[in-house]
Amino acid sequence: MEEGNNQRKVAAVCDGCGTAYAAIEREGGTIQPIGHPNGCCDGAGMTVLSDREIDREIAGEPESKSRERGP
Repeated sequence: MEEGNNQRKVAAVCDGCGTAYAAIEREGGTIQPIGHPNGCCDGAGMTVLSDREIDREIAGEPESKSRERGP
């Protein structure tokens, strides 16, 4: 959804802890979790979820190979 001022609302996951947030993605790729001005996990990056990944999370399907974490 376009929000104007070259930003949009997205679903994003903290790269540090895996917590999902509603977020704003600004022009240039900066992602800010809504309601969390300091971000999450001391500045860890955020990854925007695709519509397909969101649908999988809602359905309880396992993560795709590209998003799996671990050794």
